[in-house]
Amino acid sequence: EPAICSYRVVFSPRIAKRQEPSSSAATIGVFSVGEVVRGQVSPSHANWLQLEDGTGFLMLVQLLYNFV
Repeated sequence: EPAICSYRVVFSPRIAKRQEPSSSAATIGVFSVGEVVRGQVSPSHANWLQLEDGTGFLMLVQLLYNFV
């Protein structure tokens, strides 16, 4: 079972708290840069953190695209 750890939000200005581990899932909240969240890496979705309180998911690595 994955360990519960603390993570600091570094993506500015905020990241979306999602209902499910998908970028197309409903946004049910946000966490701002500098906030600390607790959770465990989802065993079935390695790029998603399942919050310790069970209320949602955060994407661990936010991808940025530059369109030319």
